[in-house]
Amino acid sequence: METYEIILCYYLDMSKINALEALKRYELLKMQDLYQINTLHNINETVLKENGRPNKGWQGNVCERFVTRSTINPQDDIDLVDAEIKGTPLTVSKKGNFTVKEPLSITLSIKDIINNKFEDTKLFKKLSRMILCRYVARVNYHKSSLFLEAHDSDTIKSYQGFLKLAKNDFEVIKKIISTKTMSEIKKEYKTTANLPGDGATVKGRICNIFSFRPKAAFSKGKNFDDITRAFTVRASTIRDYFYDDNYLKMLSKDSKLIEKLKSLDLIRK
Repeated sequence: METYEIILCYYLDMSKINALEALKRYELLKMQDLYQINTLHNINETVLKENGRPNKGWQGNVCERFVTRSTINPQDDIDLVDAEIKGTPLTVSKKGNFTVKEPLSITLSIKDIINNKFEDTKLFKKLSRMILCRYVARVNYHKSSLFLEAHDSDTIKSYQGFLKLAKNDFEVIKKIISTKTMSEIKKEYKTTANLPGDGATVKGRICNIFSFRPKAAFSKGKNFDDITRAFTVRASTIRDYFYDDNYLKMLSKDSKLIEKLKSLDLIRK
């Protein structure tokens, strides 16, 4: 692809667009190094934070900002007119096998969980339709990441089944939290890493697809109602519902892709 094509796409007047337009623009990113895109467009995502720790979200932020051009999206809003943008990175073993690298998370406050139906939450708003950015990453501080494609969740046959499981998990968590007072929840979970969602049922978990974790530490002066919790979709769930086994096997057999990944040092050693 010519560099001017990417620049032209990026510098068009990008008011909030819809999912179909975003998918067209993501066609320009296929087989492109996201770090080079980050540099080319002055997106200014750093691989390391100021404290020297890896910036875990830099690839996903580049994918989002290439389309939206926004620096920060309001937490309660979706990235596009009709969809949310989420990264679903893959990692490649030294044998050339592709696997899902990490989970994805959406946060809600405890207050929102208790006071809303699933369909009225930000969780549903963001999950109901997602543009899934597929790219290959190695480690979070590595200065290369190869964009493969963007995929519309509306085209995934099993996605409605995923949403049903998400609703069931939400109702389970809401029921557990709603049976306790805020003071009881605060006392019980102040120092606990895993809130309800990892109890003893099938496979030792209450939830089918989520783990449910703290997203902000308790601190003096912080309103407990505003404490957020992450609904985290497990990597295994992403593999089962967002990816097709044949697709991952096809990637493993793509010799040109494997050579490109080797040139970017994106295959684990």
